[in-house]
Amino acid sequence: MLAPMPEKTRIRLEDFLAFPESMTPTELFDGEMIVSPAPSFRHQKFVYRIAKLIEKLSGTEPHLAPLDVILNPGTVAQPDILWISPDSTRCIERDGRLYGPPDLCVEILSPSTARLDRTTKFIAYESAGVSEYWIVDPTAEIIEVWTLQGAEYAQHGVYRAPQTFISPVLTPAVVSVAEAFPAQP
Repeated sequence: MLAPMPEKTRIRLEDFLAFPESMTPTELFDGEMIVSPAPSFRHQKFVYRIAKLIEKLSGTEPHLAPLDVILNPGTVAQPDILWISPDSTRCIERDGRLYGPPDLCVEILSPSTARLDRTTKFIAYESAGVSEYWIVDPTAEIIEVWTLQGAEYAQHGVYRAPQTFISPVLTPAVVSVAEAFPAQP
């Protein structure tokens, strides 16, 4: 069962950007400010593990939350992990924030954010043009991969260990799902 959505408050982009950095993790979706609880220890272990995997496959470092990604004037997201191709011109850094869609966004599901990750963030990443979106479910030990086909996401697949998949964004890298999840004793 999904936990209730985090509390929402309406705010303008200019006001949002004026908040002190200590207000993280805070996001803005269609003008509604969303403040989520800090991630759990387990959640952060998965962020670290998957970020290392992306770095190994791509040869470049991914970026970790909290980091503001301004997708449009009413939407500021903080993906758990994001990756920008070295050749990308769509996502640029300015004044410590990123503007435009990253090539890959990854969200690690947790009880307090799962609904947000599957609905609001899914729609925001899709409409902004994020090329690939991974939804990682640590409990089910699966990685859902969504790729942008035109203006909409199409499911590339749902993968679990020992499966592998080729990430369209990280191509020709073969992603081993087993590397994302710790071995059970």
